[in-house]
Amino acid sequence: MTISVADILKLPSFYGAQILAGSGGLDRQVAKVTVMECPEFPLDPEVAGLKDNLLFRGGDFFITSLYALKDSPQMFYDTVKLYDSYNSSGMCIIRRYYESLPEDIANLANELNFPIIMVNRNTAYADMIHDITRAILSIDYYHIAISIINDIRSEENRENIVSLAYTLNNKIKNNLIVFCLKTEGLNDDKLKYLSTNINSIEDSFNVQYYNKLMIFISSDVKFTDDAIEKHISKYVYIIEKYFANNYSLGVSNYYDNLKYVKECIEEALISCKVSSVVRGNIMQYKDIGTYKILLDINNRATLEKFYDEIMKPLEEYDEIKSGRLKETLLNYVKNDGDINRTAEDLFQHQNTIRYRVNRVKQLLGFEEENIRFFENISLAYKIHNIINNE
Repeated sequence: MTISVADILKLPSFYGAQILAGSGGLDRQVAKVTVMECPEFPLDPEVAGLKDNLLFRGGDFFITSLYALKDSPQMFYDTVKLYDSYNSSGMCIIRRYYESLPEDIANLANELNFPIIMVNRNTAYADMIHDITRAILSIDYYHIAISIINDIRSEENRENIVSLAYTLNNKIKNNLIVFCLKTEGLNDDKLKYLSTNINSIEDSFNVQYYNKLMIFISSDVKFTDDAIEKHISKYVYIIEKYFANNYSLGVSNYYDNLKYVKECIEEALISCKVSSVVRGNIMQYKDIGTYKILLDINNRATLEKFYDEIMKPLEEYDEIKSGRLKETLLNYVKNDGDINRTAEDLFQHQNTIRYRVNRVKQLLGFEEENIRFFENISLAYKIHNIINNE
């Protein structure tokens, strides 16, 4: 896996770095980092150009103080040409022997779109190497984590599931809850700081799963209901520091054995989807009710057919009579059948709402069947949310 030179400039050890030349090549991909300080560098281009040369690979990013070239601008010029010829990604100069680039080298780097950047003289080699390597490995881990989670989701053997869980994180413990976070604002910088903040919390770790963040909270001690609520409050506080209310968070049930990590993951994913559908920030799996059944129906036409059976008669009535039956029904269900709250939301008298609800019952043929009426309009309301918020 690789990162771009532009990504390197965002790393902590490169704070304040200057782009001296070659800014057109900031999208060059960095596969690994190496230090170039050997006195014999650069190699004679004719020697390095041999087909059996093993010193250079595409994607090399070089860090150097240019000690070996401090008295030879021509060799510096030849080095830039050499590195570019092997598709190296760029060069970082530590400000010690050069304060700026000779004009001919700057022109060459600009012509080749070969990035040359400069950092302060007190920047440690180890910090730069660490930051770049960690960034590259984090890209690797992103893909590895997705693969492991997918394997857990498709695995049936409980022993294999536990083994995969330990592969994901060898410190994971038996008592487990999983959170799933989705937000439109999950950009790289916010994700980085949020992830770091969460990973600093004892007994938790997180991995990015496609466009979501999976947060695993595990313990040697069983979770009480009170402890679960405290965990939710703690993580919501952290999340809202970065995303305000622009997020959906799904919370799995609690399990006391790692062999159920598959269930935790699935429940967190489903709860997150329901949270997004109902436009509520937090949804616990234990509270999503029939949504878990509706979302598991792969045939969208089945949901739409049921929805139309309930809503079409109301839509047709509203169109002919300029009515508001559909709007009233949706608000009525949202307010758990509370006439007063529905009236307040729609700025209507309570008797107006009662009349409209009774009219809906008549149109749908549920005048004498209250239980079936509530059952059907509740399902229709949830399908409405699924269809309109996916």
